[in-house]
Amino acid sequence: MMKWIRRRMILVILGMVIALSCGCQNNDDDGIDISDAAVAFAETHWTYYNPEGGEFGSYLAYEYWAATLFGPDGELSGTIVFEGTIDVWQTMNWDQRRVFLPPAGFPDELNLVNRNQHYYDLIGQSDQFGAGWPADGDNPYNYRILTHYTYPWTASNSYRNAYLNMIGGGGN
Repeated sequence: MMKWIRRRMILVILGMVIALSCGCQNNDDDGIDISDAAVAFAETHWTYYNPEGGEFGSYLAYEYWAATLFGPDGELSGTIVFEGTIDVWQTMNWDQRRVFLPPAGFPDELNLVNRNQHYYDLIGQSDQFGAGWPADGDNPYNYRILTHYTYPWTASNSYRNAYLNMIGGGGN
């Protein structure tokens, strides 16, 4: 009888260990459930880089603009600013680019290769990626033109809000 109880206890403990290890794994797909419709909406409306969009017309152009104007200290004409072209900027990895970016406005790296749960959470929920949403959705309209001396992206955008509502992130 003792052997049976001991075996039963071992099986229960083993089951608990397996259950805990499965529930605690680091999985980039945890978090908000991104539906196929939300992914399609983001792929249609959010833009990583559009060379014709100007300095506020896509996320990468906005990032480049901040690096060339502010640098890591966040001050206008900062002490360390990027002096290369946007073509060079595009070839740099995140660790190389963030040396020139104000950390308060650009804390997150976006993985373009692995467009997983984290990617879709970031483009919707992080103000850092606000410039990737279309300008015609900005409120106030022309916010991008009026924002010459600040780097945080704080405009309300109807496309971003619609996307946040789709993913359950609470758009305005």
